[in-house]
Amino acid sequence: MLRVFFFPPAGHTTFWARRGVLVLTLVVLCLGMLLVLPQPAWATEQGANTTPPGCDSCRIVIDQLEQPTPLSGKWLFTRNDTPENKQVDLDTSDWRLAQTPGRWGGIYPDDEKYHVGWYRGVFEFSPDLVGQEVVLLFNAYMARVTVYVDGVRIYKRPNNVNVERYYSIQPIPIRFKITQPRQVIAIRVDSLIMTGVYQLPFELHQYSPYDKSLSVHQFWSGDFRVIASYVILFFGIFFYRIYTKSKVTMYRSAALTTIIVFPFFTVPGDYLLRFFTPETLLAVHYIGLYALFTAYLFCQSFYKTTPKTNWILGSVYAVMALVVPISALMGSLSVFQSSRSLYFLTGAACISLAFYQTVRAALQKKQGAVILSIGTFTLLVTALHDMLLATGIITSLGLTSFGAIGFMISMLYVASTTFTNTYLENQQLVKNLGAVNENLEHLVAERVEDLSITIQTLQQTQHDLVEAEKLASLGALVAGISHELNTPIGNAMVAASALQDQMNQMQVAIADGQLRKSTLTEFMRDGASTAELVFKSCERASSLVRSFKQVAVDQTSEQRRTFNLKALVNDVVTMLKPTFRHDPWHIDTRIPDVIECDSYPGPLGQVLNNLVQNAIFHAFEGRDHGHLHLSANCTNGMIEICCEDDGRGMTADVLAHIFEPFFTTRLGKGGSGLGLSVSRNIAVGVLGGTLTASSIPEMGTCFVLTFPVVAPVPSEGE
Repeated sequence: MLRVFFFPPAGHTTFWARRGVLVLTLVVLCLGMLLVLPQPAWATEQGANTTPPGCDSCRIVIDQLEQPTPLSGKWLFTRNDTPENKQVDLDTSDWRLAQTPGRWGGIYPDDEKYHVGWYRGVFEFSPDLVGQEVVLLFNAYMARVTVYVDGVRIYKRPNNVNVERYYSIQPIPIRFKITQPRQVIAIRVDSLIMTGVYQLPFELHQYSPYDKSLSVHQFWSGDFRVIASYVILFFGIFFYRIYTKSKVTMYRSAALTTIIVFPFFTVPGDYLLRFFTPETLLAVHYIGLYALFTAYLFCQSFYKTTPKTNWILGSVYAVMALVVPISALMGSLSVFQSSRSLYFLTGAACISLAFYQTVRAALQKKQGAVILSIGTFTLLVTALHDMLLATGIITSLGLTSFGAIGFMISMLYVASTTFTNTYLENQQLVKNLGAVNENLEHLVAERVEDLSITIQTLQQTQHDLVEAEKLASLGALVAGISHELNTPIGNAMVAASALQDQMNQMQVAIADGQLRKSTLTEFMRDGASTAELVFKSCERASSLVRSFKQVAVDQTSEQRRTFNLKALVNDVVTMLKPTFRHDPWHIDTRIPDVIECDSYPGPLGQVLNNLVQNAIFHAFEGRDHGHLHLSANCTNGMIEICCEDDGRGMTADVLAHIFEPFFTTRLGKGGSGLGLSVSRNIAVGVLGGTLTASSIPEMGTCFVLTFPVVAPVPSEGE
């Protein structure tokens, strides 16, 4: 059947999977209703001297002790908590019959909630058994228990918890001696879950110092559960560490499931009862059942996630996970019983949905899905089994704990396998990557060599272009200065020619003896004026030549020296004025006289030259007016030169690229696109400063050059 269920015919996988899960869900809901609804009473009140029909505990005959005697059946039961219930001669006419093991719900028609119940049984031993020791074995699931034999208390828990075992969720071995053929046993159970004798074993057998069956029951019902919980917790912490590194949600769900379920397995352990009351531990251990929801989240990693369902189901289940323990701790028995039933129903829904996820994943042949679906199916079946046990429909051992452990094992196996496969795949990828890296190193070395040659070629080309631009700039300066020198030299030539004519006339007058005083006086006066004009013209030409020589020397070298900033700016402007003398815009400078620099005047002059020429070619192109302002200030050892124009400005797109090499808006109109790029490199690399620009279209552009008064010392290799 399992094979058919897991591997249905092709084309019908979705139909069979959904139908199977639907059937299981309906079964869970029906059993859940049995948990919530009261159970019918087993018997009505009987007369004082009559034995209720169907009463199994009214006369329990024990003829032998070689084999355990099962005690399951209908026992006398009462919820009236009085000390007289332990007496041998007691009127039990108002007692009821309760299926044992089983729930107390429905024994009384009023469905009142109570937490104390008494069981009563009459044992008739064979006379040859008198004097032998026997063990009454039953499981009360963490409840407080007191046992009386013929009105004498022979057992109580908790008693001395530091010395005696509590047998929290294990069968309690009640040891006593048969003193007479007829003995009455009364059992008082104080249980919040309204279940006195919770599950099998419920039997009487001969006492033995080496009772193997008892040891098996103790280990199976308690020790194994605690040991498994710590092993599972270790893996949970391990997977949480994996999640913190990988952020894979599957490992997070696995970690949360194993960590959250830890209280459910561990809290009922005997050792904690030395510090807390049984009721406190019973309430707290229910929190661990919230792991059923995180288990559902884990199963979604193999099929598909359901965010809306997760939000609704997780919220409802979280509320129940808080209401159940809080109501138990507060002693609100009615709220505790109702919320506990709803809590179990919600948990069953989580298991059913998880099983659906794993079945669909198995049908899609997802890795590990078959193992996980088997674990989920085991958990679902054991949960259904325990629901039947809780409703009293069957009498058996509780199996949910072991179904949960089975699911945890399958989950940890799948998660570990996934982690191992991922690790091995990563190892293989590392090996492959190593081989690729070896080949890549050779390829990179070849490409680096090619790129180095290309970069050297580009650098040489850029250097040649920069030098060509420098020479072109100097050529423009030479043309400008030649034009500028033409005026003073021409004036000197005219004056000298006039003076020469006057000298010739004077020589003729002297030779003819016609030199008069007035003529000599006039000659001297005109000669002085002419000489003064020649001197001024030559002085102007000399000044122009001197400025040109200084600028030319500075711009063709990077020699460091001390200079006056205003003088340098004026020299640069003087050299550039001839290039825009006839243009409809002008330049003015506002440079303080006192700024002395220890830097590189040549590179600085080149930057200023590039900024001014940039304005000439770009800012005022096509305009009939314009102003260019050069200003400077010195603050805290830093000089700031502002070159601002009121020209065309630039858009944001153009402004973002102006300092990139070879970027130009005058493609095909001259210029290499290197001026501003070279200027920024000089500002940063030589002057130790910055060059920035801001611009607004149709309103102008402002370049700001900032550099220290004392230039930094270049490092080795620069």
